[in-house]
Amino acid sequence: VLELSSWQVEGRAWTGLRTRGAVSTNLMPDHLDRYESLDAYAQAKAGLVAGQGPADWAVLPANDRWGDWYAQ
Repeated sequence: VLELSSWQVEGRAWTGLRTRGAVSTNLMPDHLDRYESLDAYAQAKAGLVAGQGPADWAVLPANDRWGDWYAQ
């Protein structure tokens, strides 16, 4: 089990590491000191679920714009 920040998720993108299970918390504007927008922040965290297959799982925020976006 690893707890990764958005910038750590970005950093592992080139490694081929794949998450078979993932949990994402809500995106909050307190990280906008690193990202230019919530969209950019969401894109950075998307690597957490990118590349998951049908047998993998993710726990995402319910009734949340970003949780719905990740699920798609």
